[in-house]
Amino acid sequence: PKQVSFNTKVMLVNFGKGEEMHCLNLLAKLRNANIPSEIYSDHDKLKKQFSYANNRGIPYVLIIGESEIAANKVVLKNMLTGEQKDIPEIELITELLQA
Repeated sequence: PKQVSFNTKVMLVNFGKGEEMHCLNLLAKLRNANIPSEIYSDHDKLKKQFSYANNRGIPYVLIIGESEIAANKVVLKNMLTGEQKDIPEIELITELLQA
């Protein structure tokens, strides 16, 4: 039903095994900070993962690929505005708590 609301605030994109392990560690940190979060269950195409987030009403998506992992940053996409920005991984929790 449309009246059901989901409480996930951020979804982590799943690019594959290597990135998934990094994302699972980050997911634990987000949940420990009481930020409702989840990781997409499979490494499907990005468009399908974004559609899933839109359909669930998830306001933020984290994009973390090999280059982001190497640079210790994440890409935070606001699903309502389409805006995305690079954030140092260490600042992510503060950024999401203020959002």
